[in-house]
Amino acid sequence: MGWWVVNDRTLSSGFDVIVAISYGTTPTSLTKGNAEVLNTAGTIYQNNKNERTLVAWGVFTPTADMEGNPERAFREKHLKELGVTLSNQIYIGCVASTIEEAVKTKQALLGRSFHAILVIAGAGHSRRARLVWKREFPESEIKVVSFPWQQETQKDNPMVALRNRWSWLLVNMVLHLIFLTPFGYAYFRKNRRTMRQLTAI
Repeated sequence: MGWWVVNDRTLSSGFDVIVAISYGTTPTSLTKGNAEVLNTAGTIYQNNKNERTLVAWGVFTPTADMEGNPERAFREKHLKELGVTLSNQIYIGCVASTIEEAVKTKQALLGRSFHAILVIAGAGHSRRARLVWKREFPESEIKVVSFPWQQETQKDNPMVALRNRWSWLLVNMVLHLIFLTPFGYAYFRKNRRTMRQLTAI
């Protein structure tokens, strides 16, 4: 998977916004990938800490209620324990895809200008995540910090494709190729709220 992975870890300082991509939750806890995203975001936040650094995050729609729980409560608590104050957290709501995650972040940050955005994602998702965020924030520098696929997948993940390393890689590669075409990206963006996510139960 090495050739596919995007990891700008050596450049992870001086960012205005850190995006903690959602990896879903079980009824009782964050998934392994979700915890790893937040741990990475928290570490970078502490190393890059200033009053303007924001951590933006949402929750995976199929496993959340109207208020975003239980994932919202789990994520908020986890970030607070990592030292990310509530005033520096931006909750963007429920999302069902990476595109919707980026679009809702843009809406939540409307009217603000950012030089650089750092996206935290797992190895299998890193390249597609970078493509999406560059499409949605063309005026900002986009960097991606990724973590190993072993922390990204687990057998009881609510996203079916994330239960296996190779199915997750295949989904990301196929969607990445589709998103490279203007029509393909536009189609998925237009239908980001109404299409049932292929990787969800």
